Amino acid sequence: MKKLLVVAAILIGLGVFILPIGKLMINWGFNNSQKEAAYGVTMRGIRIYSSCLRHRTAALSMEKAIKTWPTKVDKARLTYRLGISWEKTGDLNKAETYYRSYLASYPKHDWAAQAQRRIDMLEAKR
Repeated sequence: MKKLLVVAAILIGLGVFILPIGKLMINWGFNNSQKEAAYGVTMRGIRIYSSCLRHRTAALSMEKAIKTWPTKVDKARLTYRLGISWEKTGDLNKAETYYRSYLASYPKHDWAAQAQRRIDMLEAKR
């Protein structure tokens, strides 16, 4: 029982600090976009927000990353991830827009079939 309480305390402690760290990483990356490490730091911060179910913040940051580093980002991955993030926020129109954009730009990419299934699921919900 004591071990369980210790593990729970550690997880709660990490939860308290992880989101501010993610925010710091995202802000630092965008504020220092010309530095070599900025893109990687920003993307790690975005992953923290996605992992902590802060999909709206993650989606907004991904959209900004595409504009900030248009030649550096993995546009296929981010376009698909944007669809997922917006879907999880409940903005199904934006989600569908990103899935359709993904399919139009990357029809032979690894996740094309998944994107089409997600579009089909969104259409079935309407």
